[in-house]
Amino acid sequence: MCLAKSRLDETHAFSRNLPLLTILPMNAVIWIIFGLLFVLHHDFWWWNDPTLVWGVPVGLAWHCGYSVAASLLWLAAIRYAWPAEQEEWAEQSDAQ
Repeated sequence: MCLAKSRLDETHAFSRNLPLLTILPMNAVIWIIFGLLFVLHHDFWWWNDPTLVWGVPVGLAWHCGYSVAASLLWLAAIRYAWPAEQEEWAEQSDAQ
């Protein structure tokens, strides 16, 4: 079975469990989360806060959490919103 078809099946099965994903296409969900992360990246509310979280300034802890969230977003984008046409093109043999 083609990898692109397998990913489409996984996306469909994943979206049945989350109501938002049945209303919006996965690309739109990824872009919405990207926009949210873009706004949250500018954490001006922590700039003058001397609070320590696990021994590091709260702004640094926020940025560590933000980096993990951005990594998970990229993982979701690659797994669920990657264009199937690119996978089909890459899997075609040169013999045709």
